This record gives sequence, structure tokens and C-alpha cells, in this order.
Amino acid sequence: PQFEGLPLIPFERLKEQYAPDDVEILLGVGYTQMNNVRRRIFEACKQNGYALAQYIHSSVRLSDAKMGEGNIIFEDTLLEPFVQIGSGNIIWYKSVIAHNSTIGNFNLIAGNASICGFSQVKNHCFIGSGAVIRDKIKIEDYTLVGAAAYAAADTQKFQVVAANKGVVLPNKSSLDYI
Repeated sequence: PQFEGLPLIPFERLKEQYAPDDVEILLGVGYTQMNNVRRRIFEACKQNGYALAQYIHSSVRLSDAKMGEGNIIFEDTLLEPFVQIGSGNIIWYKSVIAHNSTIGNFNLIAGNASICGFSQVKNHCFIGSGAVIRDKIKIEDYTLVGAAAYAAADTQKFQVVAANKGVVLPNKSSLDYI
């Protein structure tokens, strides 16, 4: 409803209708090509003089996080003290970025992901829904950490960290544990 009736303008014609000083652009572009598409549009906006808007839902708990520009952070996300976030990131709902962690540029962190303390997610990474990055881990550029995966060690560029499929423990009963 807030945007109802607003015109849809191709990016190539934006300058014809809106001067860079008159608008900010919110980049709701997904993770295609490991966030490279979002980066290209971000850079084109900057080259044309446009400012990139930041959207941070009112329920986000920020502490003293330092951020670049053009980030989108959805509801109920927690950014603990001394967190640093670059530019052009999308962080979905109920994610946790723990103390002293650094998030680079053009990453997508899906819902319910947890990045533990003193960790680093470099640039162009995809962190899947429910994934966990252990404390003091470095996630290199272009790493894909799949849904529900556990990153327990530093990664290499372009690496994929996948979750184990459900493992049934033979000859074990739930009563053995609880």
C-alpha cells in the first residue's frame, strides 16, 4: 500500500525522471550469481550519483554495530556489540551476528542463521537458513554455507559447506540421551 501508484521506471531511464539528489535507492536484489548481480547494480547506482538506502526493521537489536550503506536487515535480528557490517548485505529475519564479528560486502544471510563471536564472513557469501558459523571462523569470499550446515573450520574461496543429511544412530534410543 505504501508504494501503490508509484511508477515503475527502468534503471536505464531513472536519471531522466529523478535526479540523484532527489531519491535514494533500496536494492531488493537477491543472491543471484553469489550476490554479483546486486553488487553490479549497487556500483551502477553509485556511479550515477545515487545514494543507497538502508532498511533496518524496527525490531532489530543493533547494539553499537557499525555499518556501510545499502544494507537490508529484517525483523528480530540481533547484532551484538562490536559487530561490523559492510555494504550491500541482506540479513534475513531472526539471524544472530554475535559480538566482535565482521560481515563484508554483498552477502546474503538467510533466516535463523547464527554467526558466532569473533567470526568473519568476507564478501559475496551465502549463509543458508539455520546455518551456524562457529566462533573464530573465517568464511572466505564466495563461500556457500548451506541451510542447516555447521561451519566448524575456516573455508577457502568458492567452497561449499553442506549440512549432513539426517543421520540415524543405529542401536541407540532417545532414552539413552534424555
